[in-house]
Amino acid sequence: MAGSDSGAVGLGDDQMGFAAGRRGRLTLLLIGMVALGALATTGAALTPSLLAHRPLVLIAMNPSVPHLITVAPATEWSAFIAIAVLRLMLADPLYFALGRWFGVDAVQWAERRAGRWSGYARFLEGAFSRWGSALVFLSPYGIVCLLAGASGMSLKRFWGLNFLGTLSMVLVLRLFGQSLAGPIATFTAWVDANSTWLTYVAVGVIGVGFLVRRLTRRRDPRRRDLEIEISPESSRPTKP
Repeated sequence: MAGSDSGAVGLGDDQMGFAAGRRGRLTLLLIGMVALGALATTGAALTPSLLAHRPLVLIAMNPSVPHLITVAPATEWSAFIAIAVLRLMLADPLYFALGRWFGVDAVQWAERRAGRWSGYARFLEGAFSRWGSALVFLSPYGIVCLLAGASGMSLKRFWGLNFLGTLSMVLVLRLFGQSLAGPIATFTAWVDANSTWLTYVAVGVIGVGFLVRRLTRRRDPRRRDLEIEISPESSRPTKP
């Protein structure tokens, strides 16, 4: 290890402090993202057990479109809308902050992490400069929220468009689910009657999928876990 008199080039104290602070922010954001991802995965695995008896718990854990449609007829309007909107928006500030704090580096990191969907991520990046507000309203998911933060979009504008877009989507899914109340009730009753073995199947599918991804990642020598660069330049927003 090089000592203080070894002649090695290093960061100054102010730069080291800056990097350490940004590293701490990045760690907290990624912990939050991983925690929400784990919650969603657990909800997916427990869907057969929660669907009939704990529908609001199900969408609080995993507010996927199929789940929202399926539980709509069996829940009250106010509770359904409140839980669905809040849960769908829960991860958005994490991605927005990631883009705001790390700028271009965060966008490039998201593209690399997208893997086979990297082309779609690049398409969104190109489209955001022109259609940013519409994208936040229509599809306020991770990469879009990250681009909103990196572009320098104001918090007021981001949250306004995000909330209105999410609320509109939840209302549409609620109405659609209620229009299918009969078939959904039949399906829910069947899932409830077979919830034990269906839960085992769901857990098995998720476990196998996770294992396959891990093995594929290890076998691909080109794949590597890339971190966001912790540098002063990474905080600069992308050009709108």
